Amino acid sequence: MPTKTFFNLSEEKQLRILNACFMEFALHDYKQASITRIVKDLGIAKGSVFQYFGSKKELYHFLINYAGQKKLEVSHEMLSSVVDDFFEWYKKVYSYGIQFDLKYPLYSGFLYNVVRERNFEDFEAFSIDNNTQVFDYIKTKLKVEQDKGKIRSDISLDAMAFIFSSIHMGVYDFIAYKHKVDFRENIKQGKPLFSVTDDQINELLFEFTSILKSGMESKK
Repeated sequence: MPTKTFFNLSEEKQLRILNACFMEFALHDYKQASITRIVKDLGIAKGSVFQYFGSKKELYHFLINYAGQKKLEVSHEMLSSVVDDFFEWYKKVYSYGIQFDLKYPLYSGFLYNVVRERNFEDFEAFSIDNNTQVFDYIKTKLKVEQDKGKIRSDISLDAMAFIFSSIHMGVYDFIAYKHKVDFRENIKQGKPLFSVTDDQINELLFEFTSILKSGMESKK
């Protein structure tokens, strides 16, 4: 958590500092991200950042939690909705992800970079915790569908949940590949990370869900 000194700042100044930090960590991995660049951009003393956040690691953790909370606010409706069709729900996951990207492009770019992080000292623990949460959540949704007889019971829930959680970020990578998306340039210009049309997104999601559905849907 930031210190009292940070919260004593005006909201406008807090947001300006956070945005500079988000930009730096969105464009660089943890080790390459520079507090020096951040303070230079802000025009403040380097010591100020440590007065506000204590350390680079604490700052990074705070940014993850802050952006993650914003994403939860956007996706709350989807997370609490009743699943009538799992594969339609799965497409909704990406729909809300795109909505978050449109509303908070900088936070979206930062989180996209976080899940690819390999140089953060606590990455292994963070990655395991994050992946476990996603895995368990998808497994719960799949269990409901399996109990209804809508998806195959001869394939373990663990295997199916693993497939879905593993390809989650891969879909975004495919968007970048197929539509030549330059994430870094979009972040620098303050544009949404996934600058593609709704039709392009829906076409891609249809392809992915059709492949998954054909292999997992119950034939009864």
